[in-house]
Amino acid sequence: MRAPYRIETDELVIRTYTPADVCPVFEEIERNLPELARFMPWALNPPKDEEALLNTLLTFRGEHDLGQNFTYGIFEQDGTYIGGTGLHPRVGPEAFEIGYWVGSAFRGRKIASRATAVLTRTAFTCMHARRVELHVEPHNAHSL
Repeated sequence: MRAPYRIETDELVIRTYTPADVCPVFEEIERNLPELARFMPWALNPPKDEEALLNTLLTFRGEHDLGQNFTYGIFEQDGTYIGGTGLHPRVGPEAFEIGYWVGSAFRGRKIASRATAVLTRTAFTCMHARRVELHVEPHNAHSL
């Protein structure tokens, strides 16, 4: 299974995290933590500091390198961090679940819709998925 490390569209860059992403990612999580904690299980116990986040980002990269899980950051073309997404093989063989979150300052621009469309194509064309799932949180109006 070969997942790309970087996927570019006209407006977005979806790529694996690097150590240089720690500050912007930590800041965006902090800005959005109350809302993230309502819908994202990981946000109930977020990285407590930048060192803990660095370890998390390095774990994401290691999982990607080993073909185990594919966690990406969503960035604007200028490098501004928008949120996170991923292709997670937790829904069965030859299947992926797409997860995502977008910072509140970036909502209303259909970023999640565009990112999930790109990841869906990637799962089917590059990773030979037979099924891709996207779960919508009905209590989160931004997720619908």
